[in-house]
Amino acid sequence: MASTINFSVVIPAYNCEATISATLDSVRSQSYPVSEIIVVNDGSSDKTAEILSNESNIRVIDQKNAGVSHARNAGIKACQYDYIAFVDADDIWLPDKIENIVRLIELHPNAIGYYTYFHPWFEKDESKEAAISGIQSKQQNYNIECDWIYHKQLITNHVLTSTAVVRRTALEDTGLFDTELPVAEDWDLMLRLSRKGLFCKIEKPLTLYKLDHDSLTSTIKTRDFASAVVNSAIVKYGYQSPDGQSVNIKDYKQRAYRRHLEYGALAYKSGQFDKAYKAFTSALTKKITVKCFIYLALSGLRK
Repeated sequence: MASTINFSVVIPAYNCEATISATLDSVRSQSYPVSEIIVVNDGSSDKTAEILSNESNIRVIDQKNAGVSHARNAGIKACQYDYIAFVDADDIWLPDKIENIVRLIELHPNAIGYYTYFHPWFEKDESKEAAISGIQSKQQNYNIECDWIYHKQLITNHVLTSTAVVRRTALEDTGLFDTELPVAEDWDLMLRLSRKGLFCKIEKPLTLYKLDHDSLTSTIKTRDFASAVVNSAIVKYGYQSPDGQSVNIKDYKQRAYRRHLEYGALAYKSGQFDKAYKAFTSALTKKITVKCFIYLALSGLRK
């Protein structure tokens, strides 16, 4: 390709000995080559460091275990180039992922963020090769959009980190990842970034987002961080994007209801009935259902 856009890639790595090489291979095999790959080893206790020492064309930053936000921020600060792409150490890029991002940048050079769709990938059910082949076999035109997305981000996080490319200047202006958030740190950053400028997407799955069936059974967090992130954004910025587009209130309330209900159910099952009661109370402010009233009553009796 004739374009001369340079990309830095940031990969946080923690105890990923089983997956990091495949992730790196997918980054190095891009049809449009990236300019640098920075892997931040976040205090891994397995063989991750040993594996990284034998990998080629990467820069490794070692740090004591501090969490994914610290790791990503360290990588961002070390980047040389203005376009920073993120990928987690167990996800896989399709070979033309960056090529498609270049296409978006050339079409919409004034945007601050670019992203693609992703394919939820359960490795036990589908090999990497089969997943990629299935995507590549679909010959179709994929929609491209460039718009303000803050009002949509209030409903759910549309920008999976492993699909995203963001201008370094926008990241520095926004304040990077919040290291105080143990989860939903990506949603928080994308909400803040979506106040700064346009985001462009191609509705083509160009990342395999690795999942396993066990990961779908969540453990209870100290608080509902996802809802807290959204509520904080609403308090600070309101319900509208900078261009005046407003969130679909019906969709927003439905998603907020589901988040509160799911958190309340996890809290109830773990015996944290006070947290459950508060979550079900919050859910009922978004949508009134018999199911939620029953959960509220049961948790109220046991708290």
